[in-house]
Amino acid sequence: MRFCLLALTLLLMAFAWHPFHVAVTDIRYNEELRSLEVIQKIFSDDLAEALHAIDSLEPDYRDQENSKPIVEAYLREHLQFFVNGKEAEVDFLGYEFEEESWTLYCYLEIKKVRKLESLRVNTTILSHYFEDQENIVHLQIGDEIDSKRLKGSMSRASFVIE
Repeated sequence: MRFCLLALTLLLMAFAWHPFHVAVTDIRYNEELRSLEVIQKIFSDDLAEALHAIDSLEPDYRDQENSKPIVEAYLREHLQFFVNGKEAEVDFLGYEFEEESWTLYCYLEIKKVRKLESLRVNTTILSHYFEDQENIVHLQIGDEIDSKRLKGSMSRASFVIE
């Protein structure tokens, strides 16, 4: 009986709501390749819940062939970059799904960035669905890292490079 109770408790905890909603955008300026390398981290269960509510979609992130277009379309709608004042063309390279942490690591790239003078990131990732959603944006240039924390109606992170 104790074993059944313990197993049920563990099962419920595995599917329990987690106490915060956060997504992280890591951006690294690669001066040698003249590109911005982006890793967007999203909790997969949060994204699945939002996609199901919006479009009745139920992505299986292990099935890249079917889920990649869904993830890419979502990111294109909810994540935009403006380099030196101009909207940037973003290449979606793909994603990795880490089941243990329920995390999607989405890989994007912005090419032809000769000199980075300013960067604006507009992100509404999951903030349209979760009221407590926070989006954190990190920009790394060389050894320097600057970070912005966005929550509520804040959806824009701006960086000026000197």
